[in-house]
Amino acid sequence: VSGGTYMIPGIRDLMNGRLTYLNSQAEISGVPPQFADISATWNETSHVASVQATVTGAQDTAVNLNWRPAYNTTFAKVKMYDDGLHDDGAAGDQRFGATFSHDSSGAQLYLYAENQIQGAFYPARAEFEFLRLSVLTSGDALVKNTVSIQAWPNPGAGLVQVSVSSGDAGWDIWNSCGQFVGHFQETEKGRLDLTILASGMYQLRTGKHTFRYCKLAE
Repeated sequence: VSGGTYMIPGIRDLMNGRLTYLNSQAEISGVPPQFADISATWNETSHVASVQATVTGAQDTAVNLNWRPAYNTTFAKVKMYDDGLHDDGAAGDQRFGATFSHDSSGAQLYLYAENQIQGAFYPARAEFEFLRLSVLTSGDALVKNTVSIQAWPNPGAGLVQVSVSSGDAGWDIWNSCGQFVGHFQETEKGRLDLTILASGMYQLRTGKHTFRYCKLAE
C-alpha cells in the first residue's frame, strides 16, 4: 500500500514473514509422540488396574497415565514404564505400562507423552474427552472413548442446545469448585434453560455424557 512517498506494509507482508519464521521452529515442525494399541486389565480381587499403550517418538522417562475415579475429582499422574517389569512386554519395545488401585468402575483416563520438542495427549482433546475404564467381569476391563458432546451457544447466556438428549434423566451440574449446583430437566429434547445460574464455568453430566459450559453474565 502506498501512502505519499511512503510504502505501508499490508497484513500479508507482515504475516507471511511470521508464518515462515514459525514454520522454521522445531516446536512447530517437530513430530509429536504417537499412541497405539491402548489396552487395560482389571484384577477384581486386588482392585488394581493395569494399562498398556504403544508409544513411539517419546522419551522413555516422559510417558504418563493420568486417571481419576469420577468426573468431579482430581486427576492423579502415574508414570508409565518400558522396562519389562510393568506388564509392558519386553524392555525397550516401545510398549509402556502402568498400574493404579481403583475400587469401582467408571474411572476416566488420558495419556500424555513428550519428547525433547513436542508433547501429545491421548485422546487429543483430553480436557473434553477421556478414556473410560469399565469393569465387565473378573479379570477383564474395557477402555473406550467417552462420547463427545456438542453444546451451543457455548459460552452463552443460559439457553443451551445439546447434541445428546438426557431424556427423562435430566442433567446434574457442578461448578468449577466441584460443588454440586443442582439437577436440571430439559425444557424440550436436547434443550436446557440455565439462565438462573451465576456466570462461570460448569460441568454437566447425564449417564456417561459430560460437557463443560461457560455461563456469561446477563
